[in-house]
Amino acid sequence: SSISEIVYADGSVIASIESDLLRTSVSSEEISDNLKKAIVATEDEHFLEHKGVVPKAVIRATLGTFAGLGSSSGGSTLTQQLIKQQVVGDAPTLARKATEIVDALALERSMSKDEILTTYLNVAPFGRNHKGQNIAGAQQAAEGIFGIDANKLSIPQAAFLAGLPQSPITYSPYENTGELKSDEDLELGLKRAKGVLYNMYRTGALTKEEYDQYKDYNLKQDFLPSGTINAVSRDYLYFTAMAEATDRMYDYLVQQDNVSSQELKKEAVQKAYHERAEQELSNGGYKITTTINKKIHTAMQNAVANYGRLVDDSTGQPEVGNVLMDNKTGAVLGFVGGRNYQINQNNHAFDTKRSPASTTKPLLAYGIAIDQGLMGSASILSNYPTKFSNGNPIMYVNSPGTGMMTLGEALNYSWNIPAYWTYR
Repeated sequence: SSISEIVYADGSVIASIESDLLRTSVSSEEISDNLKKAIVATEDEHFLEHKGVVPKAVIRATLGTFAGLGSSSGGSTLTQQLIKQQVVGDAPTLARKATEIVDALALERSMSKDEILTTYLNVAPFGRNHKGQNIAGAQQAAEGIFGIDANKLSIPQAAFLAGLPQSPITYSPYENTGELKSDEDLELGLKRAKGVLYNMYRTGALTKEEYDQYKDYNLKQDFLPSGTINAVSRDYLYFTAMAEATDRMYDYLVQQDNVSSQELKKEAVQKAYHERAEQELSNGGYKITTTINKKIHTAMQNAVANYGRLVDDSTGQPEVGNVLMDNKTGAVLGFVGGRNYQINQNNHAFDTKRSPASTTKPLLAYGIAIDQGLMGSASILSNYPTKFSNGNPIMYVNSPGTGMMTLGEALNYSWNIPAYWTYR
């Protein structure tokens, strides 16, 4: 996964999309050879030799999983692990395992070993960083645990990271709060790192001298101290753009999977695709381009910030809402969702449904009549008692109607009956 962004119409960034997983893709040259050697030595020592699967290991793991004979671990090559993570999932079914094997063989025919290894190291889970955030990929792991780029990893640091994908949360040095684990819990990851170092020595990736030099290295001194996440303020614009983008992604995923209209009637199916859409947007590295004009939208927010107080009264805090559209294209250039998102999250531009009430009188009745030359400000209109088609009287506050009046008076006091007859 990669971080997605929401941008204005001119391409400037509105915000990065919140995700529960941080990942940054890097090229092969940006990943330390130390890490590549460490991951191969501990996860798939025959990686450079096999064609995607190791038959004996597959048979052993299959018997362990489905027949309970022997161990169920150790049967997946790095290529198979990559397929499992990105394509088929890890459900323990024969059909999934068969698909994994077929896809792994196909992947080996279409990608080089270095491409497969680089891709694996860009998506593998590495537990948590020093802020307690979930991380994937070598770059985020190096940054979030040691504070360096992935191409700067030393041999002991690389060995520690290479040990994480097997059980990322267990071996991670950090709690979900970002605090360093207790010495007892840290020891699990440190012991795993020593095992990786030994595998590197055993497979020839390290000499005896190098192994002896690094096996007692104090990794604790390299761990970053606990950090805090910078709270990013989200507002009406962020959540409105996300809601529309999620709807678009939902439609795309449903169409891509050929989901029938009958299936879409099921609440569970709708929920599953909405969750997929949100996950895809959060982790898919998308650039979501809005129609929002940055200057216009900013000016509208400034107007509310500077003058919103003028509508205050004793009944509470009146709210505001506004939308500026391009009538030719329907593009929303800017909007006001409310006075302060932190206080009131109701979006008064798009989400709160309110009756337009008397604001429609000059738009749907008087304005059209004046435009067509049918009346003017001195025109006399009926305000005599009148009933709706259902027989109920048309009221104005407590008055059923008074007599005749001018258009100016009817509009000034917003009488209902003159507007009714004008519209009719």
